[in-house]
Amino acid sequence: MNSAAQNQEALAEIKRLLRMSQGDCSLVLAVGNYACLREQIIEELCRESPVAIRKLSLTEEVNSLHSAIVEEIGEELPEALFICGLESLTNLDEVLSNTNYLREEFHQFQFPLIFWVTDAIVSKFIRSAQDFYTWTTTIEFAITTEELIDFLRQTSDEVFNHILHSEDAFLFTANQTRLGLTASRCRELEQASQELQQADLTLEPELDASLAFVLGRWTNDQDQARQYYENSLNLYPETGNPDKKGLIHLHLGLWWRSYAVQQRREYEEACQRARDYFEDAIALFKKAEHEDLVSKFINYWAEVLHRLAQWQELGQVANQALPLHQSRGDFFYQARSHGFLAEVALAKAEPQIAQQQAREALTLFSQGKKALNPSLQEENAAIRLDWERKFHQGWYLFSLAKAQQQLGDIAVARETLIKAKQITEPHYDPALYIGILKTLREIYFQQEQYLTAFELKQEGQTVETQFGFRAFIGAGRLQAKQLVTNPALPTAVSPGEVSLEIKASGRGQDINKLLGRIELSGGRLRSDCRLMIIHGQSGVGKSSLIEAGLIPALQQKIVGTRRILPVLQRVYTDWVKELERCLLLQNQQFTVGAKHLSNNSSLKPEMYNPNASPFRDLCPSAKSSEGEALAEQNSDAMGNTPAPMLRPYNQVSTSFSDTATPILDQLRKNSDRNLLTVLIFDQFEEFFFVYKDPKQRKVFYEFLRDCLNIPFVTVILSLREDYLYYLLECNNRLVNLDIANNDILNKNILNYLGNFDPKAAKLIIQELTGQTQFSLEAELLDTLVKDLAGDLGEVSPIELQIVGAQLQAEKITKLADYQQLGSKDQLVGRFLDDVVKDCGKGNEQLAKLVLYLLTDENNTRPLKTRADLELELDVKGENLSLVLDILVKSGLILRVPANPADRYQLVHDYLVTFVRQGQSERLIKELEKEREKRKITEKQLNKLQNDINQSGILEQKFNQQLRKLQNESNQSRILEQCSKKRLGKLQNEIKQSGILEQKFNQQLRKLQNENNHNRILEQQLRKLQNEKSHSRILEQQLKQQLKKLQNEINQGVILKQQLRKLQNEVNPRGILEQQFNRQLRKLQNEINRSKRLEQQLNQKLKQLQNGINQSRRLEQQLRKLRNSK
Repeated sequence: MNSAAQNQEALAEIKRLLRMSQGDCSLVLAVGNYACLREQIIEELCRESPVAIRKLSLTEEVNSLHSAIVEEIGEELPEALFICGLESLTNLDEVLSNTNYLREEFHQFQFPLIFWVTDAIVSKFIRSAQDFYTWTTTIEFAITTEELIDFLRQTSDEVFNHILHSEDAFLFTANQTRLGLTASRCRELEQASQELQQADLTLEPELDASLAFVLGRWTNDQDQARQYYENSLNLYPETGNPDKKGLIHLHLGLWWRSYAVQQRREYEEACQRARDYFEDAIALFKKAEHEDLVSKFINYWAEVLHRLAQWQELGQVANQALPLHQSRGDFFYQARSHGFLAEVALAKAEPQIAQQQAREALTLFSQGKKALNPSLQEENAAIRLDWERKFHQGWYLFSLAKAQQQLGDIAVARETLIKAKQITEPHYDPALYIGILKTLREIYFQQEQYLTAFELKQEGQTVETQFGFRAFIGAGRLQAKQLVTNPALPTAVSPGEVSLEIKASGRGQDINKLLGRIELSGGRLRSDCRLMIIHGQSGVGKSSLIEAGLIPALQQKIVGTRRILPVLQRVYTDWVKELERCLLLQNQQFTVGAKHLSNNSSLKPEMYNPNASPFRDLCPSAKSSEGEALAEQNSDAMGNTPAPMLRPYNQVSTSFSDTATPILDQLRKNSDRNLLTVLIFDQFEEFFFVYKDPKQRKVFYEFLRDCLNIPFVTVILSLREDYLYYLLECNNRLVNLDIANNDILNKNILNYLGNFDPKAAKLIIQELTGQTQFSLEAELLDTLVKDLAGDLGEVSPIELQIVGAQLQAEKITKLADYQQLGSKDQLVGRFLDDVVKDCGKGNEQLAKLVLYLLTDENNTRPLKTRADLELELDVKGENLSLVLDILVKSGLILRVPANPADRYQLVHDYLVTFVRQGQSERLIKELEKEREKRKITEKQLNKLQNDINQSGILEQKFNQQLRKLQNESNQSRILEQCSKKRLGKLQNEIKQSGILEQKFNQQLRKLQNENNHNRILEQQLRKLQNEKSHSRILEQQLKQQLKKLQNEINQGVILKQQLRKLQNEVNPRGILEQQFNRQLRKLQNEINRSKRLEQQLNQKLKQLQNGINQSRRLEQQLRKLRNSK
């Protein structure tokens, strides 16, 4: 029977079923493998059917056939329903399983249901919904051979024409659906090819080659795509269309360029293969005299020449491309050529030309942004602009910054690099982003901004590890592996794959165990799997397992028909608000449920920091809170976690009903939206640091209980094993946890994580180095694993990462080079030295001393506050802060929260030996030397203090003498006044002539008496003179004392200079100089005061001398008067 007759018979059978099944449930599978056949059958069926047929087209996100049908029919029942689109469902197996589970519910549909299916879908029905399948009637439709060949030719011609006539090369490489290459259509192409082969029909060579090319464009399997392209090239006839053949060469070039990005180990060879294919493609376009195609695709050739650093050829190609781009009037393409020429000029050490070319590229980019073709669809225009800005503009700015740096404009270059970093996306071109970070770090280090330089170095290492440039992360936490999602390259894959370390180390078994329990928790009957606890020693990689293994696996997993929503939390200073933020962000990122958040008043994005991220990947900069930064410092991968209850309680409400209720409401909504929410509380020991009151912890335990009572919610706690005992509070003490049978530490709940065994460690190293351009010879690998395992036969994950990172940094790949070092301990020591060097040239010694002081003679890691370190180092200031910040960020030491001050601790016990080894004697001598210097300085300060005290005693004696002299001077003034009064009275008596002799004699006797009194006065004057002489002696003594004080001051200046010299050696200086300056200022004030007292004494002496002279003159006058009498 031919296909046409078969289809007519099948149509007649469907019509008969439609007539007989009115008012009854009838399930029909209409089987056909091609969309064109389906549309033909539907059209004919709708035209000739005895009943009205409604059509339901399923979309890819449908999770339940039953729900989709119910939603479609609403309250108005159709006479018949034709359902198509099953082939487009991304989770078809789960949908069919759900359909089989709900098969009884389909009896409520009292009308015929016709499902259009392919042969492959029928097989899935039999496998996943066998009971449902037995209720169906299968009717098959077929397509003719001529129709198949026409279908193949039409599809291949459409794809080729679209690529050749597309306005922009970027769009055709990035967007498959615009070519009409949907998954279902490409499956039809494969099916058609297989059917023709089974019929022993051979296609024309050009059509066969075109079919292989189209299938290569569609497949997501890289190896298969390459096979398709190579088959297409081999099949294509020599006399065929050169444009189509050129496109095949071009796609092989794109394949090898993409392969070079994803397989760093073969980067150079793959880029060379890509260059050859691009060159051949351009030659074919030139042969066909299609300059428009040459202009459109020549930049691919130039770009790979840039990656290969083949500067001379790059300059030729860029100069060749520039006039072609100018003739097309495409500013973006012209900018790209100028960007290439800027890189060529930099390679030739011509920074002026490079700067000019880069500025021209930026100018053309701005013009292109304004003139972006409005004929492009809005979505594609946005994609094109985003690509040009985040990749090409980033390159132009990077080239400009390098030129500015070579010209000596360092400050300007730094600002240009900052701008380039802000607009560049690492997943577009990690090499560009890494180059920007390295150059920016170099500038900051030269400018002695060491902390910023170190943060840039760390960010660069993280990006290098994520994208396969670096095999080992060092002391940092593992991140999920990322793939380049460059939209200008084919076969871009979504980021977030499980880390290679996790896959290779045997940790995959741990992940599979967790995933298995999560799958069981997705069913309402397995509530005992809803709570899991990951525990292990510090540094075994619990945080890395979660972030680089478990979460990526969960994001790719579907449990039943439910998608999994993982929510990670590491901050507990305000756990409710932080969990609310993480839950909100994850819901927003989850495309299935994003639209449902718009009406949720409890969880508003405005209330949170927009820069915060629940995963905290690359940016060492913005943290949502102090606690978040602390949690990152105390990462499992970085080191030990402090003892609990050291941090003061952060004021948080303990009212459960007012805090966590919105979170519980959102979890219920997620359950209703067909999601399985997994709450992951990593580094959960942090919770006990914050909440030291059991009443505060009870709030969380009650929340945990209520979470586990919500369907389709799973909770994972991850913490150090020595803090597991805190969870015993959940065993019917603070809360009744029935879901765990009040046995929270049951072996079925606990999941232990330990160190690697040697076999796993070897596999890890092989996997990590196998994906990069860094590889170890077999003998070195065996020796390294043996050294890492040691006597215990276990490999610490963090030590493996540190040693591996140092091997790569020093490019040690052979056993001989490794043995020349001595042992792995030397590598760890060099790793420590590198971190010390990152602190800056002037701070290296201080960094070594800090590390040494965080160890002791018992090879333990004492906890010390900053004040402790300052006291032992005798140092304060910004230098110590800088060193501590870098050491903490490097992962070598921890900042442990405590009350009243945070404390610092070396991150791992095994580092103690490396810190002390080879440096202990020298550092001890240096510390003892510094202590002796401090003792000498203290003695000198004590002597200076004693001298100052003695100076104070002399000053007191001097003040006493001065007060005595002042009293004597006052007495002299009194005598002088008395003499003046008597002299005036005598003068009045002499003027009175005619006084009786008796009166004169009486007066004479009175004068004689006064003369006797004057003798007494003379005696007093002589006494005053003696006192003056004594004052002169005191004055001389005071001057001697002042000279002695001046000598002491000079000695103090000398001592100050010595102290400064000592303090420069101790570095940083501060305490002694401040104390000495205060004492010196006090002594200077005392000396000034002594000088003022000396001046006052001299004035008093002058006044006393004047009084004595006046007394003498009075005496002379009295003598004269007596003689005259």
